[in-house]
Amino acid sequence: RVTAPDEQPVKYSWRMATKAQPEVKNRRIVLRSGDKKISLRAKSDVRFSYRTWSAEPKEVYDEPNKGVTIVGIEADIPAGKSTDFVVTLSR
Repeated sequence: RVTAPDEQPVKYSWRMATKAQPEVKNRRIVLRSGDKKISLRAKSDVRFSYRTWSAEPKEVYDEPNKGVTIVGIEADIPAGKSTDFVVTLSR
């Protein structure tokens, strides 16, 4: 459950690191590793988008994340609104 304060909207993101190869398609993210695949899906009563992000270090002191991608969702929660997000992984 995410609740935005009455005074301002909230930019919300849920993220997960994976070594699988992600592909955003048809209201889900398909994660593939070798001959295996799994779908990441989310539900909410607010509009959200599926996203992928690089896991490459941004600073010289950060450890490398070779072969890792960040996947997840992003949503704008209107001021004063509460909403639930349900994220599932399924075959």
